[in-house]
Amino acid sequence: MKRLTFFLTALLFSFAIEIGAEAAENNPNILVTSQDHNSDQENEVSMARRHNLSTELLGRGGLYSFNYDYLLKDELALGLGISNYSISVADKKVSTYIIPVYANYYFLEGNHRVFATAGTNIIFASGNLNQDSQISGSGLAGVVGGGYEYRSDDGFLFRASPYAFFGKASGVWLGLSFGYSI
Repeated sequence: MKRLTFFLTALLFSFAIEIGAEAAENNPNILVTSQDHNSDQENEVSMARRHNLSTELLGRGGLYSFNYDYLLKDELALGLGISNYSISVADKKVSTYIIPVYANYYFLEGNHRVFATAGTNIIFASGNLNQDSQISGSGLAGVVGGGYEYRSDDGFLFRASPYAFFGKASGVWLGLSFGYSI
């Protein structure tokens, strides 16, 4: 299952990078605009603010994660995050790092958007059972989901997204993101 998840994620990112490279090749400015034929206003879509920094609560990184994502084109973003948890009880200590790697596909243009997401959580854990015994391990968990995103013209970002996790364990989880796009 780990190999399949890794393979599918690598395939997804290869496809996404190819699409982004093709878009950049065809349009060196990579600014996507749309013309409203009923008025003279030009509505710039989110490509003008391609970089996003956000904090996600109760999302793909567990209780929290700090994330960065980049819009390759208006419909497609690639992202990376990190979260860390450490728990100590008496002489026992466990530390876990979760690194979400993901792609978002947007179905609508503009400030209010619906999206689908898929990726992998890379998980590293270590700990001690007592002073003489150390344990460590790593693994992958597949993540799929969808949701709603609001990205204001000033850069404020809000996302609400339910996720399904699968790997050694599986479950459903809801995440809320708050961030800023530049």
